[in-house]
Amino acid sequence: WIGREAAAAIDQWTKRGNFLMVGFIKPHHPFDPPHPWDEMYDPDRLSLLPGWTESPIHGDNGESFFSYRDLSEGALRRVMALYYASISQIDHHVGRMIELLKAKKMYEDSIIVYTSDHGDYMGYHHRILKGYRMLEPLVRVPLIIKYPSGCPASRNDARLVNNIDLAPTLLSAADLEIPATMRGIDLTDQGACSDYVFAETL
Repeated sequence: WIGREAAAAIDQWTKRGNFLMVGFIKPHHPFDPPHPWDEMYDPDRLSLLPGWTESPIHGDNGESFFSYRDLSEGALRRVMALYYASISQIDHHVGRMIELLKAKKMYEDSIIVYTSDHGDYMGYHHRILKGYRMLEPLVRVPLIIKYPSGCPASRNDARLVNNIDLAPTLLSAADLEIPATMRGIDLTDQGACSDYVFAETL
C-alpha cells in the first residue's frame, strides 16, 4: 500500500519543487511478508551472519521483547528468510518509483536518499530485533544517496555520518541556504567530516 501510494504521488508531480518521504514500516517484526515474497528465500540455504553466538553473552538473561535463550539456528534462518523477503519487496517498490521518475524525465535531476532509523541484530550475540544495547548492527544503518546529475557518483564514502547530516545535504543539493543554526554537515562537501556519531536508546 505504501509503495502504491508513493508511486501515485510521484505520478502527479510536475517538473519542479517536489518532495516525498516514503516510510516503509518493514522490515520489522512480525516477519510476515505477503505471497509470493514469503517464498523467495530458502532458510536452509542462508548463512548465519557474523556475530552469531550459541547463547546470549555479556551476562544478560536474554530477555527483551521475548526470551532469546531458546533461539535456535533453524528459527533464526526462518526469521532471516522472511526479513530478506521484506527487504526484497521494498526494493521492488523503490525500483517502481525510480522507473516512474525516469519515465517522467525527472530522475536525472532528483536526489534520492535511502536510509533507516536503526538496524536489527539478526542473530548477533544470540538476539534478533532491537533494543537491549547499542551494538554494531543497530547503529550501522544503510545510507545511499543518489545526487542530481553533475554531482559525484559511484563513490563509497568512509566518513562517519549522522542522520542530522541529511537536512543540510538536501538543502545544498537543492541549491538552498543552510541555516547557520542547523547541526550536521553537508555531505556534498567532501572536506566536511564528523569525529563521532551520536545515537541513543530508551
